Amino acid sequence: MDTRCVICDCTCTLQCSRCHSIAYCSVECQQTDWATHRLICRSFKKCDNRPGKDFRLAIFFPTDLERPKVVWICVQPNSEGWEGQEPLYDQYLKNSPSETRYIRRGFAFIHGNALRGERANDNTVELTWRGEFEMDGSPFNKSIAAVGGNAWFDWKGPMIAMAKEGAETDPAYYTDMTLRDFRDVVEHLQWSLDGRGSVVNGVAANSHFAKGVLRNYGKKFWGVRVNCRKDMEEGGRQRFEAVLVPGRHPLFKEEGDDWSEVSTEMEDEICCKRYGGKRGENREAMVVDGLENEVVAELWMVIDPESEDWGRPNERWRENIGSVLLVRRRRKDLLVRDVEVLYGFIKDKVRPLVLANEGDREKVVEQITQEKLKEYQHGGLTKD
Repeated sequence: MDTRCVICDCTCTLQCSRCHSIAYCSVECQQTDWATHRLICRSFKKCDNRPGKDFRLAIFFPTDLERPKVVWICVQPNSEGWEGQEPLYDQYLKNSPSETRYIRRGFAFIHGNALRGERANDNTVELTWRGEFEMDGSPFNKSIAAVGGNAWFDWKGPMIAMAKEGAETDPAYYTDMTLRDFRDVVEHLQWSLDGRGSVVNGVAANSHFAKGVLRNYGKKFWGVRVNCRKDMEEGGRQRFEAVLVPGRHPLFKEEGDDWSEVSTEMEDEICCKRYGGKRGENREAMVVDGLENEVVAELWMVIDPESEDWGRPNERWRENIGSVLLVRRRRKDLLVRDVEVLYGFIKDKVRPLVLANEGDREKVVEQITQEKLKEYQHGGLTKD
């Protein structure tokens, strides 16, 4: 297993506890990778038995499944006079098992991942799909869509990903795909532009658009881990901890749709994600001691006059909160000091106002401004 972080290339201290085949430098990087890693984790763990010495581990993107598959592909020596190997994967490029004619192919070679700060990698990944004219009548590829690969244009027909030994343009010999290679494929597909290639690897990587992608997605931003009572008492952690969060973290994208109402009123959308993952039914039905997190409870106070929860945290952030990650949605640094000030402001100024003016949102919102926050900050923080 590669000991470099699959997201940022830093030295690792963590690995996936299920497949033990991928490494991360932080929980935040692991959260960033999880949405795609979970699609292939179990199947990668089960691929221990190589059918024979001439087989190589590959990743197949079928059209009819909403996740890629790990498969073994047999390779044979190239025709006489040609160095290298030829993979026998025609069966995977068919639109149906009954298809018998020769299938023309399209290729792309992936050399590293600019989002990870790399321009080259130990391996070269070869993507193979049905050629341009063959794709016209092919079905939409659901598994590529599942990894986010249909962001800029629709991929049609099946695709196979195989790794080659070395970083040359087209190395001669195949080797097993790794989950690091898989991550490169995912991000190559996610940022491929129709007719121009991928902005993280290829011709389009030198475009003006690619520079913007790297600026937003290829760097880390400061966020704040806010620890629950249990982590502080039993783990010896501080209430607030500064953490670096990849720009590709889901909080900046699809999961970042539950922001603090109070922070939003000040045009400073702060999003939140639990470190403990999703809550199961049993945990949802009972209060678990030690998972209280009053900071999040205050930040997620409801100030909607039509809600029965006026002045309380919204239902999602009321019980069993645990430790959480906070980020600014617009990919700007969020510092510990920012959260300390905002928490104190809500607790000392906003909450008394909310309780004294139940249902009067307009009166409350008048006091929730950046100017009022700055006045409070200069006046000092609450002590608790």
